[in-house]
Amino acid sequence: MGMGKGSNRIKTLLPSKKGGKPNRSNRSKREPFDCIESAESGEECNADDAEEEVQSYEGYAGESGSDSESNSEASSDSEASEANSEASEDEEDAEEESASDAEAEADVTNTTTLADVAGIEEAKREVTEVIDFIRSPEVYIKLGAKMPKGILLCGPPGCGKTLLARAIAGEAEVPMIITSGSEFIEMFVGVGAARIRQVFEEAKKQAPCIIFIDEIDSIGRQRSAGATTSNAEQDQTINQLLTEMDGFEGNSGSGGSGGILVIAATNRPDILDSALTRPGRFDRIVTIGMPSAKGRADILRVHTKTKPLAPDVNLASLSRITKGFTGAELESLCNEAAICAARKRRTTIDQACFDVALDKALLGLELDGMSTSMSEEQRRLIAYHEAGHALLGVLMSDFDVVKKISIVPRAGAGGGIMGGVTLFEPLNDTNANLALYTQQYLENQLVVALGGRVAEELKFGKMRATTGAYGDFQKVQKIARDMVTQYGFNQNLGPGAWTPDTQATSGNMANEIDREVSYLVNWAYDRATQLLTLHEGYLDKIASKLMERGTMGDQDLLEVLVGIGCDILPSRE
Repeated sequence: MGMGKGSNRIKTLLPSKKGGKPNRSNRSKREPFDCIESAESGEECNADDAEEEVQSYEGYAGESGSDSESNSEASSDSEASEANSEASEDEEDAEEESASDAEAEADVTNTTTLADVAGIEEAKREVTEVIDFIRSPEVYIKLGAKMPKGILLCGPPGCGKTLLARAIAGEAEVPMIITSGSEFIEMFVGVGAARIRQVFEEAKKQAPCIIFIDEIDSIGRQRSAGATTSNAEQDQTINQLLTEMDGFEGNSGSGGSGGILVIAATNRPDILDSALTRPGRFDRIVTIGMPSAKGRADILRVHTKTKPLAPDVNLASLSRITKGFTGAELESLCNEAAICAARKRRTTIDQACFDVALDKALLGLELDGMSTSMSEEQRRLIAYHEAGHALLGVLMSDFDVVKKISIVPRAGAGGGIMGGVTLFEPLNDTNANLALYTQQYLENQLVVALGGRVAEELKFGKMRATTGAYGDFQKVQKIARDMVTQYGFNQNLGPGAWTPDTQATSGNMANEIDREVSYLVNWAYDRATQLLTLHEGYLDKIASKLMERGTMGDQDLLEVLVGIGCDILPSRE
């Protein structure tokens, strides 16, 4: 029986020519590498040879060469007697398509090195020893050391797990077989296990070799006691993987003493089977977190080294304002900036192009059509709302820096629409890297968040204030409640942590928490009112400039606020 439409597509990355090729003197038959070598020497490599070479990558139970073709035909004949002819033809078409895909993907040169990986220096240091072991195994073998059998890369999506795996293979100068966990699962019991055997058999022929399994949680999740067909297939697949990684026969391979290194990636390590993550299978678990401000700057430099940047581009500022961005998101940011520059027919990528890309990523897409449909009174109200946030952000000490103010409508997350936005840049590296905030900083966040509603009431009256502060109120309630119940920043409760599902928060304690939260919110509202009333003239200037331009940067704001004094009122004691 063939593998059908869900056939296993194995992609092999070959080492770069600069480091030479691994020793494969023990090969007993022609490998896919021979086709490449023939092409480089000018010899003809016909389609029949190529088809023969990729048979080891495709086929059920690891069959290869002409024997695989004859076995496949016999199997098809057997199935035809059991199923209708239409199903057999569909299966054959799927196998031919899969073989064509494997033939197209088999021979790819890997040029990725650790120099192409930035922002995850700790993870790079963790894998350096493994790379050195693969390249110089005799140094470690003399001391009785054994090469780790597996490395599990854990981290959120887009943080660089796949890129790091490619860099490991590129630095070690060995082939890497790439596959995904979902490619091993089929509705037929035993297919996944056969594919696992096929991958390891191919890796042993090319040893030393790296097997990379992306999204391993698809096949490696905790085994259950259920007896359904899907569970049986999953259990057989993971059992075969466990045996191949640490069974009686081992995985040293026939092509070299370095053996096989299995690298797997997942963003859900908590659901993996404990037998899979134990030492002896995945000896090293490398956690890749979100990059710091310095890491983001390094990532931006990697992704812009081949792009012509204008002198005004400030990567350090971009790294601070992109807090929470992954490596993939930073790469997308650089690409969007390049597209913007090309759209404007510029020869270099300037800071304005990065600002456009950043606004699109952080704030959403501009809705120019909606701007023209808004009345002057609506634009004026939104301008005062955002001016209230910005002015209080300037007046607060120990707070972030106002980077941009805009009253241009944008498509927000989840399909919503934002009438305006005030963007802040972290004040220092501590705020940019860690969620380590002082009580004063959190209180200032409450004041700034309420600035929009206070400005509306101050200029238009309480009865004409709008629902635009809905998101601000949600943010204020969360910060205030976390201050009281999680961080110990309260008047009467003292240090401690309380959650709604604990006995400590029932009855009188819950009422006391509500009183503390209400006190913080009311205090922040009163302070915002005092400050905006005291500096109402500056509030008018910011709103007027926003009405005129639609968008203000940090330098525009400084020009408007010349002569203003900060921290006029004392902090709450």
